[in-house]
Amino acid sequence: MIGLLSPQNFSSPYKAVNPSDFWRRWHMSLSSWLRDYLFIPLGGSRSTTLMTVRNLLVTFLLAGLWHDPAWTFVFWGLLWGVFQSVHLLAHNRGLTLSWVWLNRALTLLAAVIAWVFFRAHSMRTAVDVLAAMLGLDDVRDESLLRLTPALVALILFGLLWVSFLPNSWQVEPRPKARYALALGLLAGCSLLTLTRPSPFLYLQF
Repeated sequence: MIGLLSPQNFSSPYKAVNPSDFWRRWHMSLSSWLRDYLFIPLGGSRSTTLMTVRNLLVTFLLAGLWHDPAWTFVFWGLLWGVFQSVHLLAHNRGLTLSWVWLNRALTLLAAVIAWVFFRAHSMRTAVDVLAAMLGLDDVRDESLLRLTPALVALILFGLLWVSFLPNSWQVEPRPKARYALALGLLAGCSLLTLTRPSPFLYLQF
């Protein structure tokens, strides 16, 4: 409304088939900035493989520090640098897999592991969460055990949703009265919630 073009910032990142593809799809404004102002000035991929690996590690280390000078974010950045480097080395040696579904699953697993460090308040907390995810912690709470089938079903539903349903910009709207009514109700509810405090997300970084 004020004449500024807001580019698409996400493109189904959880459909990515490798770490590089993930960062081409995730937070694309940040990814392009990291590429244009850090990775390429460092030398990009124009030199040897070893130098490319160095550039990837430095770029993602600085990406972690950009979020916050905390060990969790430093490790998060280095982890993505390692993921990118491993994929680069495997690709150069012809060791990448040809199965899209397996590549997608491995990339999703890498992203989930990285998000643990991104959200954890400390490295110790992140390690504890990963241990629990791997089943290394004894779960004695019967209420949690009863929820397990529902959680598994929710995860499977989420994976199916991400994999097969179209993105919002891929949906072609067909104007109908019921759609207008539903959107009007949603818009009204949104306006009514404007009085609630909502701090800017990146103030915490």
